[in-house]
Amino acid sequence: MLISRRFDMIYNKLEHAHKKYGLMLHSSVFIFSLLLGIGIGIFVLFINMVETTEKAKMVKQQEIQIMEKLVKKIEAAAL
Repeated sequence: MLISRRFDMIYNKLEHAHKKYGLMLHSSVFIFSLLLGIGIGIFVLFINMVETTEKAKMVKQQEIQIMEKLVKKIEAAAL
C-alpha cells in the first residue's frame, strides 16, 4: 500500500510537470539528443582523421625505407 501511494504521488507529479512543461521538455530533450549526436559524430570523425594521417605517415616512412634499400642495391650493383 505504501509503495502504491508513493508511486501515485510520483506519477501525479510527473503528470503535472508533463501538462505544464510538456512540449518544452520534449523539445529540450530532442535538442539535447541532437547536439549530443552531432558532438559524438564530430569526435569520431576527428579520431578517424588522426588515425588516417598516422597511417599515411607510416606508409610514407615505409616507402622511404624501401627506396633507400633499392638505392643501396643499385649502387652496390654498379660497383
